[in-house]
Amino acid sequence: MKHRSTFSWLLEFTGRKKSNFIWSVILAVLGVATSFIPYMIIADIVKNLLSQNSDWNYYLKKV
Repeated sequence: MKHRSTFSWLLEFTGRKKSNFIWSVILAVLGVATSFIPYMIIADIVKNLLSQNSDWNYYLKKV
C-alpha cells in the first residue's frame, strides 16, 4: 500500500471545496506573515534608540 501525503489526504477530504481550502491556507499564511510587520518596526525603533539616534522626525515617520 502506497503511503499518501497529508496534503493529498486533505485535498481529497475537501472534495469540491478545494479552491476554498487552498485560498484559506494562503490567506492564513499571509496573515501570519503580516503580523510580524509591527514587531519589525518596533525592533528598528529600539535599535535606533540604543544607537542614540535623536532625530525625532525619524521616529515620527515610523508611526
